[in-house]
Amino acid sequence: MGNYASHELGKRRANERNPMTDPNPLTLLPAKARQTVYVVYGVIVIASGATQVGYSAVPGMAQPVWLTVTLAVVLYLGVPISALAATNVKPTDPQP
Repeated sequence: MGNYASHELGKRRANERNPMTDPNPLTLLPAKARQTVYVVYGVIVIASGATQVGYSAVPGMAQPVWLTVTLAVVLYLGVPISALAATNVKPTDPQP
């Protein structure tokens, strides 16, 4: 293999994602799909938080177990989803 062919192969490998070493499995999805995941996650966070506030605002009403479990799972998933969102979705249009 000549220098040119070796260089081209190296460029292709550098641009490919390796699911075994890539820490974020969401990078296997197209950018638009990842963006949708981030938006849906944000809506779920807002809805579950608002539901918890609603239950706590009613005197004498206990928070249901399903809500406690939902909040625990949503918050647990928040770190990998939200922290990596900025590094995975790049703007395609220049900002005004």
